[in-house]
Amino acid sequence: MAKFSEKYKKARSEKNSVLCIGLDPVHEKLEGRDILDFCLDIIESTSDYVAAFKPNSQFILFSLNLEQLKELNEEIHQTGCISILDHKLSDIGSSNESAFYWIKRADFDALTFSPFAGNIEEATEKAHKNN
Repeated sequence: MAKFSEKYKKARSEKNSVLCIGLDPVHEKLEGRDILDFCLDIIESTSDYVAAFKPNSQFILFSLNLEQLKELNEEIHQTGCISILDHKLSDIGSSNESAFYWIKRADFDALTFSPFAGNIEEATEKAHKNN
């Protein structure tokens, strides 16, 4: 399994881009559109110009189930891009470990982390364990 840095370098090189598009589907502005379809449309229309997509967990984790998250990431990966979950994880060890487990099952390549409440060394070790 390739490391994140290798996946990112490959995507950056193939796309000749360092751009990352945030997927932040604000429910009130979707006007009845399905969140997954909205995100897939953005991916389809912009993937030639970016190396990564960054779905925001606050908008998608409670709206999409695990299979839909996998579908989202499969589409991102098929375009040659990487998927970074914008989660801002900040918790204690066992909670972080659970998050790493499920984030990996959803096929995200990486996540954002905020070490304020938690232990960054322990979280890094647990994240590598789930690679």
